[in-house]
Amino acid sequence: MLKDLSSEAVRSLAAAATRVTLQSGQILFREGDPTGGVFVVEDGHISITRSGTPIAELGPGQMFGEMASLDGGPRVVTVTASEPTTLVAIPSEAYNTAVYGNLAVLTEVMRVVLSRVRGLEDALRKG
Repeated sequence: MLKDLSSEAVRSLAAAATRVTLQSGQILFREGDPTGGVFVVEDGHISITRSGTPIAELGPGQMFGEMASLDGGPRVVTVTASEPTTLVAIPSEAYNTAVYGNLAVLTEVMRVVLSRVRGLEDALRKG
């Protein structure tokens, strides 16, 4: 999603980012929790559920948390480590500055977000 960022924006995100380590089965956040930034899976895998329904499994290089970051609303899913996992955490403010400052990046983020919303709706319908 962030491939079109300028090198300056990438440096800014890197400076704001921290690493988070999760053990297998550890919950990063739950549905309804306040937003707390965006995460990129560095190593391992995370499971995304909503109301106990599996939505997605994400691995290295994949990003999540952008919906709550963009709209400032609460988390709409629960994220749990499927195995020992390392994440790169990017604060919402840094992420939003980078995304809103680049139309190509914003367009890609919106495409991904809308795809995820559709996937979430489908998964919940199938229940």
